Amino acid sequence: MDPQALGEDPLGESENPAAYLEKQLKKRRLETEQDIETNQLLTTMFQNSIIEAMPSQVRSRLEEVVGLISSMSRQEFRDHVAHAVESFRKDKEKRSEQQEEVQRKLAQMQLEELKKKEKREG
Repeated sequence: MDPQALGEDPLGESENPAAYLEKQLKKRRLETEQDIETNQLLTTMFQNSIIEAMPSQVRSRLEEVVGLISSMSRQEFRDHVAHAVESFRKDKEKRSEQQEEVQRKLAQMQLEELKKKEKREG
């Protein structure tokens, strides 16, 4: 099992994280011809490769979770990954909206300055 293989198939911008995990799990089962969930070493390698395939902000959040790889069930791991991805996406969307608002306000201020300048010159 190549730990770098997931880097070639990253999580899509709007892809459901749980569906992504299931797709990767099926892919790994076919590659290894083993049930990853019954082999602790393969499970750990798979979970590490999932974390490495995430955007850096998601990866940082997941790396802060105590026992994420060593002691959580597949369901708990999936839930943590999904939560981290959804939080990242919400934060990203919020930042984008804030940036748009700042740009809108700046353009409005520049327009008002131009109008004032025209009045003074006109």
